[in-house]
Amino acid sequence: MANTIDLTTAINWISTWRRSPDTGVKAFFIPVIDFSSLMQDKNCIGVRAYLAFGNTDGNPAEAKLLLVDVEGDINTGGTDNLNNGIYDFTRPCPSYCDVTSPLYTLDGSGQYPIVPGNTIDIRTAVDWATQWRLTPDTNVKAFFIPKDDITDLLKDSSCIGVRAYLGWGGSDSKNPEAKLMMVNVDGNINTGGTDNITNGIFDFTRPCPSYCDVTSSLYTLIP
Repeated sequence: MANTIDLTTAINWISTWRRSPDTGVKAFFIPVIDFSSLMQDKNCIGVRAYLAFGNTDGNPAEAKLLLVDVEGDINTGGTDNLNNGIYDFTRPCPSYCDVTSPLYTLDGSGQYPIVPGNTIDIRTAVDWATQWRLTPDTNVKAFFIPKDDITDLLKDSSCIGVRAYLGWGGSDSKNPEAKLMMVNVDGNINTGGTDNITNGIFDFTRPCPSYCDVTSSLYTLIP
């Protein structure tokens, strides 16, 4: 399958991230076609994104968001289906960035409409992104993203993909959690495009811990 890596490579990259996370990474760009490829299985309930660090063909190592198909009970985060492939699609920022985006610059002074659904306002998003960059949560292993939420994100016909920003926060200030905030991206796919904040900043993701598949090789790092 195109854009997939083998289990041994995935485990190596994930192990490398957990030993020494890349605290300089701000976001990941994920093209529309890559999400579509992942969710072709009718039993798919969503996608799990594992944080990793590595690269292929002797290229310099970089931050990765390895994506796998998830099946089963959505309330617990489901079970990884590694038989459908481990996808290495994502392009990290640096260097596939929108350097004008308020989620990159951490400038939350702009005015953007509140979009119905699982969205948050720009000031909340900037605060969460700021907290991550000040103190990354090195315990987070992965994020579960429900299929319906991805579909909702991609419904704009001009969308070329999604940018996922790392954050740290939540509605309960005493119990913050890792966040993967997602925005629509328009424009040139070769440069990573431009964030379309007016379509909403989506807070869908469920972090691992605690929405995990503890039997998955990508969690246990045992082939």
